[in-house]
This record gives sequence, C-alpha cells and structure tokens, in this order.
Amino acid sequence: MIRVLIADDQRLVRAGLVMLCESTDDIEVIGEAADGAEAIRLSAALDPDVILMDLRMPGLDGVAATEQITRRRESPKVLVLTTFDDEAHLYPALAAGAAGFLVKDTDPADLLSAVRRGGACCRRCGGSSPASCRSRRTCCDASSTAPSTMPRNQSRRTGSRSLIVRRTC
Repeated sequence: MIRVLIADDQRLVRAGLVMLCESTDDIEVIGEAADGAEAIRLSAALDPDVILMDLRMPGLDGVAATEQITRRRESPKVLVLTTFDDEAHLYPALAAGAAGFLVKDTDPADLLSAVRRGGACCRRCGGSSPASCRSRRTCCDASSTAPSTMPRNQSRRTGSRSLIVRRTC
C-alpha cells in the first residue's frame, strides 16, 4: 500500500484527491495538510511514501515545505501538483527536492500513475519497500514515457500539462 499525504490549502481539492486516491486498492491517504507548516509536521509524524504538494499555500508555501521535508535523510517523494506550469514555478520546486511536477488539470489516471511510480521506486533501485529506497535519493520518473536522453530537470509539455523527469538527485 502506498501511503500518501495531501498538502493543498483548498478543501475541495483535497477532498477530490482523497476520493481519487482511495478509489484504488493500492493507495491510502494517511493525512491532509492545509499549509506547508502542517505538511512538514504531518510528514514527520506519519511517514508517507509520497506527498502531493500544492505550491501556493498560505504561510509556508509548497517550495519551502518541500525543501524542509526533502532535507531529511529518509524523505518521502514530493510530487508538486499546481495550477502553474511555467518555469518560474517549476525550477524552484525541483531545486527544493521535488521528484515530479504535475499541473492540476492532469488526467486522473496520470496522477495515480505518478503516485504509484513515486511510491514504488524501490522496485527499480533494489529496495524492498518505498521507505528503504528513500534514503538512496533515487528520484522516480513522473512519466513512464519520458525519454532517457532528456536533460535533468527539463519539462516535457503535453497539451496543457507538464510532467517533469528527474533522473538523478
């Protein structure tokens, strides 16, 4: 079971993400945060495998929260989920340690796939569970179709959504 923490300041968005994730047999939402500070606290307390992190939240934003969360030795994979798909938002999130970047109009199946890839990276790096691969700092692809020749942190635009691939940290 992939354990997910959802961090978004909009209750309706959080509720929709919870319903989407819990419609599957392999993803469990273990917590919800309304701002970056709460995401940091819940991440430490609940030890999720993946965090779906909004960028723009009151108080501590998603970039600052991602940076603090990913500083931990065994940090969860942070997938940024936001309405912004421009480089001004993308690069700071990746520099802060986000493993992937998806816009909020991403197809629900693609979002679930990204969560699964973030939570199942241990199968690719040799760990036995998501927690065992996190300390290796091996980033997971947000897209299964990303070419291996794509430069680090480069975005691939498909219609109105962006998926980011980070090959190494």
